[in-house]
Amino acid sequence: MSREEAHRLLNPKPYGTRWIKESSTDEQRLLDIKECGGGIGLDVGFTDSQEEAERREGETSLFPARRRLKEAWHACMQNRGYRYVYECAAC
Repeated sequence: MSREEAHRLLNPKPYGTRWIKESSTDEQRLLDIKECGGGIGLDVGFTDSQEEAERREGETSLFPARRRLKEAWHACMQNRGYRYVYECAAC
């Protein structure tokens, strides 16, 4: 493993930095992340109350609720014109 690869593994970029939209500002991306339900900042995440509200009767863990929240967040970002890129120039 190269030094650069090791650095990337040890210092991952926040998930929100990988959602790109042409002509969007950093401030707009942060607002869109929040408005789509992903929390505040580039580290996209969901609150305990969001996860509990999404949890369905009979589910014994929060994993299905988290998956649904993440899928809804992805759809919201895509509907706003963002696309996910694994590698990005801003990262």
